[in-house]
This record gives sequence, C-alpha cells and structure tokens, in this order.
Amino acid sequence: MSISQKTALRLSTWSRSGEYEAILLDLMMPGMDGLEVLESVQKAEDPPQTIVLTAYATIEKAVRATRLGAFDFITKPFKTTRSCWR
Repeated sequence: MSISQKTALRLSTWSRSGEYEAILLDLMMPGMDGLEVLESVQKAEDPPQTIVLTAYATIEKAVRATRLGAFDFITKPFKTTRSCWR
C-alpha cells in the first residue's frame, strides 16, 4: 500500500498522541521521506518504538535513522526468522 504525504503527516500527528506503541515505517514514500516522518514522530513526549524498513539502505540513512531515534533499521527483503524485538 502506498502512503501519501497527507497520510504520513497524519501518522506523525497520531503517533504523538500516545495512541500507538510501535510503527513500521518505510523510508521511500511518495511526497515525503520516511526520515522526515521519523523526525516528526520522535517529537512526542513518549514516542512509539519505530522500526524503519527500506529496500534502499545506505550506511548514512541507517546512521541518521538511529540518531533520530529509530529502534531498528531493517533492509528489505528481510528474512522472517529475524527477531525485530530485542
């Protein structure tokens, strides 16, 4: 499913409401970069755990996502045997 910029902005607002405990966030979305959404989500008082997924991984993106507060950075495709929760 594709996510629009409007939906991504709504997600960042909802996530700051404390309604969600976790978010799976793709980096590549039409109209908005997933790192922008992550940055917005992390502004919450108690932000949800966010796992970033991408098929276009670079070390720079992984480092930036981690510095912005991502719980994990997973490249696609990934093996379903990998445990996301540590």
